[in-house]
Amino acid sequence: MNSPESFQKIRHRDGRAAGLAAKKLADEQVIDELFLATLSRVATDRERKLLLAAFTEGSGNRREAVEDILWTLLNTKEFLYNH
Repeated sequence: MNSPESFQKIRHRDGRAAGLAAKKLADEQVIDELFLATLSRVATDRERKLLLAAFTEGSGNRREAVEDILWTLLNTKEFLYNH
């Protein structure tokens, strides 16, 4: 999932990541939306806590944080082997 095509799709201006970043949702809600879209479940409390760091410790760019989380989820063993 590290291909340039995957990266371009994740970063597409009309893609899911850009759309979620633009919505007035709480960061926790964005994480759950991404989990539902990729893994068909909501994040656990531990997962949510870890991924919230992308919003607070990253570049400060909400869209980049959402794209990073989406890329991370698409590269998990759970996604690769179950979906």
